[in-house]
Amino acid sequence: MQAPVGAPVQSENVGFPGSMQSQSSGKKSNKLIFIIIIIFLLFIGGITFLVFKSSRTTGEEPVPTESGLPEPTSSPASSPTPTPVAINKSDVKIQVLNGTGVAGEAGVLQSALTALGYKKIDVGNASDTSATNTSVIFSSTLPSDIVSEITTKLKAMYVTVDASSSSTGSTYDVKVTTGPRKGQTTSATSTPTARVSPTATP
Repeated sequence: MQAPVGAPVQSENVGFPGSMQSQSSGKKSNKLIFIIIIIFLLFIGGITFLVFKSSRTTGEEPVPTESGLPEPTSSPASSPTPTPVAINKSDVKIQVLNGTGVAGEAGVLQSALTALGYKKIDVGNASDTSATNTSVIFSSTLPSDIVSEITTKLKAMYVTVDASSSSTGSTYDVKVTTGPRKGQTTSATSTPTARVSPTATP
């Protein structure tokens, strides 16, 4: 049957399978691109966050923990060294014994020590009067300046001086037994013995 003349001709839309597939594939590609963009943005954001956090961490000074602090080492306690007590020369007790048997030798040294400022000096004779060296024993509590002064004086007066120290308790701070003095030529004086003259027989 023919359509009347002058009537509009209706055209039917005919769908092609190729065009439908191209539209669906275009939508899928758009979704894929969107997902890729989101993943990329998340990746960039994560990197930015890590960089910012690390820069803040390096900028802060680390606080030392108790375990990182060095433990104080205990140094051994040093024992205090005994300080010599200051002693006045006039308080030093000195004993001078004549060890040569020459009369007046103890008095000679007594006068020399008195001139240095020492006042408490006792003199006497030694049990052995054949001393060849002058011996002096100092108390360990005497200051070094007194020991040095007396030793120097003895060495200036006597041929040989043997000095030592003792920590044992004694009545005297200094004990001297005299020996031969420098330049001394006199010998020990001997006690004269009484001579009995024979009586004439009548």
